Amino acid sequence: MLQPFENTKEQRDCAYFEFADPMRKPTSDIGIAFCDGRYDPGIFQQVWKLQPAFREEVDEAMNILKSHRGPTIAFHVRGGDKLNEDKAVGRTTTFPVDLMTTYLDNFPGMKGGTCLLFGDEHKSLVEMEHLVREHIGCRVAYGSRYYRAEGHHQQSFNVQPIQEKCRATKALITDLELMANADYFVGSSTSGLPGIVATMRLLLYNKSQVTLADVTYNDMGSKLRRYWGLGGFQNVTVETVSKGLASSRRMRGHA
Repeated sequence: MLQPFENTKEQRDCAYFEFADPMRKPTSDIGIAFCDGRYDPGIFQQVWKLQPAFREEVDEAMNILKSHRGPTIAFHVRGGDKLNEDKAVGRTTTFPVDLMTTYLDNFPGMKGGTCLLFGDEHKSLVEMEHLVREHIGCRVAYGSRYYRAEGHHQQSFNVQPIQEKCRATKALITDLELMANADYFVGSSTSGLPGIVATMRLLLYNKSQVTLADVTYNDMGSKLRRYWGLGGFQNVTVETVSKGLASSRRMRGHA
């Protein structure tokens, strides 16, 4: 697990470390998701330390990841209480079809490999599996199975026995490691986990930003793909691909 928290003044007063003045602004002001200046590479690499016994468990999961046929493409499929939260704050909900559209638009023509599906709500994962099999033709593997079929519910989780909370936390961290180490990642910054995954990919595992796609199109990867004419022009959807109507690639000069 992460280094244990000790209720000392030093840890209670722990401060965030910034890159530089231009990075102090919130991501909503910068317009680029996952570009939060709170994450200093050196500090993050020192803090993200797993206890040896748990590190061995995570390494076993990494070995399984490496055994999958490439490319490995991780999708974070959020459900559960996120639906109610989105309604409460007036935010657009991300559904499996939105993740699939984001993938098809940003990575045109990339087929096969292994799709890794992570999420809490079981029915959303089943829907996502149908989509990736149809549109990518990939093998399918799953992350940890959440204990509630309906997805995460904070109040329900809070009353779980401490052993179950610990098991679920370890499973979550293992899933984060798998998503961070996959060749490609697709998620939505309307959920908190993809931001952590993006940070891990960049700061811990030196993944290129063009290997990540966000449903909001505020990620740097989509901006780079558009600049180089690789994709991300928001002219491809599941519906247009199914009908054969979409032009999935546009030259740089027309961006």
